[in-house]
Amino acid sequence: MLLGDWTWLIRDPTDLLRLAFLIGIFTQLPRENWSGALRLFLTFLVCLIPRLINTPQVFDFAFNVAMSLQAWGNIGSAFEAWLPYHDVVHCVLTMATAALFYFVLVRLRLVPDLAQRRSVRQGVGIAVLTFAIGSLVGAVYEEYEWFAINYLHAHLTEYYTHDIADLAFNGLGSLGAAALLALWARRGWSTRRPENGDPLPRLATGLEQRMARSARDPHVRRRGRAHLDRGDRPPPSPHLPAFIARDWTPLVRDVSDLLRLSFFVGIWLSLGSGAGDISVRFALTFLVSLAARWVDPPRPFDLAFNLAMAFQAWGDYAGAFSAFSAFQDWTYVLVSLAFAVVLYLALLRLRVFPDFADASGVHRRVAVFLAAASLGYSVGVYYALYIYVANHFLGASFRTGWNLLTLHLALDCVGAVLGAAVLVAWDIYGWANRRRLSARVLAA
Repeated sequence: MLLGDWTWLIRDPTDLLRLAFLIGIFTQLPRENWSGALRLFLTFLVCLIPRLINTPQVFDFAFNVAMSLQAWGNIGSAFEAWLPYHDVVHCVLTMATAALFYFVLVRLRLVPDLAQRRSVRQGVGIAVLTFAIGSLVGAVYEEYEWFAINYLHAHLTEYYTHDIADLAFNGLGSLGAAALLALWARRGWSTRRPENGDPLPRLATGLEQRMARSARDPHVRRRGRAHLDRGDRPPPSPHLPAFIARDWTPLVRDVSDLLRLSFFVGIWLSLGSGAGDISVRFALTFLVSLAARWVDPPRPFDLAFNLAMAFQAWGDYAGAFSAFSAFQDWTYVLVSLAFAVVLYLALLRLRVFPDFADASGVHRRVAVFLAAASLGYSVGVYYALYIYVANHFLGASFRTGWNLLTLHLALDCVGAVLGAAVLVAWDIYGWANRRRLSARVLAA
């Protein structure tokens, strides 16, 4: 009764939820509610996706329940009648959407299959990627709501505190999806629903088979393998000026380490001037910079990361954020770009993320782009939540507002996409994903 299959057309209660959207269209047409009918039709099409890719029953049902709460809540004005309804929908819908996105990526051979989990670390990687994707999807939807209000004349209730609450509940939903998929991977359960003559998944079979052949193509797989850091000789690196490409001393190796030391100096300068809050930010920046050094990124990435951190930390100390409005905008772009690269490499070092080396060039690069962009954007999303907490509970005085929040999220997205594109370009050239060893170390 619950898991089906009843018939090949209507298999279980989930298909009844899908069918209800079509029936609902005909209930809206006599009322001339054209926008409501269109939304129900689009919702029906979206809800066909989990059936098309043969998603397991639990995830298929959860996604359709979440979409039903969204669609029927709009038709029945539940969002206005009971304010917590909006928060519940945000949490549940983000959770279901994040899980569905992961299953779509599994079918496209872009991420590991949950049923083929090989280690605990890979299970953690699945959870981290799902959480980042859910955070990205939720934040992009907030951007869409701003666009709909300002350019499509949509009647939505949006303001700064409301958007912050939405981002928080989106985060909870993403966390729930991450935990559920980690459990699914831990159990090694199948990512496919048992087939029973359903014709719809057959439409996607040809594309999926083609993706599988492409991902396993040995001719393509041999290209761009230098980034694996295998063999006796170091992999190639881009040509850099001598003052960047060589280590000065074991302690202070290059310009990046000078920037790290500047953060330590900034702690004491801030304390001396009585700016305790800025000294704390310098201390956190110094620790993050040390963590980036442990990640051992290539020299250009290490330098770019520390320049972004310096841009933020020293700009705060000098009062550049209040003096120049564009300074803050550039900071959001640069920091998201830097974190997209370094966070991806950090998870690669911890073997939480695979390096996708066994996949063909296209599959590997799409996977790298998606993972890095999601990670970089997530940093911006949760930094926005930190600003709200800091202003209301820590005595900070950051400039805030609905339009400003939307702008910052858009800039975070730009920076994360640029960082992911840089990683893809790095992979295309086959350059090493580690810092190149100095000539003295190689000789030893």
